[in-house]
Amino acid sequence: MPKRQIIASLLMIFGILLMMSFSIQHQNFHSGILGIAGSLCVVAAYLVFNWAQWKAGNRRVRRLTWLLSALCLLLVILRVAEALV
Repeated sequence: MPKRQIIASLLMIFGILLMMSFSIQHQNFHSGILGIAGSLCVVAAYLVFNWAQWKAGNRRVRRLTWLLSALCLLLVILRVAEALV
């Protein structure tokens, strides 16, 4: 197994563990900075796994990457909205 895949796998596992910090408390969404960092780790790991396809212009990989990035941005927006309330 190439070193790059091992690093991406560890990054994915680490990201999923960090994403576990998200919770729903009293019908309100609560996210910490660790959950957001975990989401970014998952997106980064996905890009590492599929970098060759991304560079080749694979539509499915590009769409899914943008979708994951948009969901991560949504988490940031929810975090900021939570902090303002």
